[in-house]
Amino acid sequence: MNREEKLELVRELNSPGGKVHVFESDGTLYRMKILFRGEALFFSMDGQSLLFEDFSARKAVVRVGDMEHWLEGGRIADKSGVVMKIRELYYLYYRDMLQVII
Repeated sequence: MNREEKLELVRELNSPGGKVHVFESDGTLYRMKILFRGEALFFSMDGQSLLFEDFSARKAVVRVGDMEHWLEGGRIADKSGVVMKIRELYYLYYRDMLQVII
């Protein structure tokens, strides 16, 4: 999947009609969804998105790699905070502990 296709997908998932899990906390809107039959994970925080293609829903494992930038552009300031929120939301929606490999 190239960058343009990823951006189109996250625009659709971030839209009000996107079929995703939505959670609001402290004025921040989070979205999450398992994609492609468990082979990718979508995460969004206030419209800034990440799409992890190295993911296994069956094993509850995601490889985040360097995770330097949001898909829409801009640096991720608090990487550990983002990883913690991904793990928290994954457990909330899918009732499984997500293993994050960096």
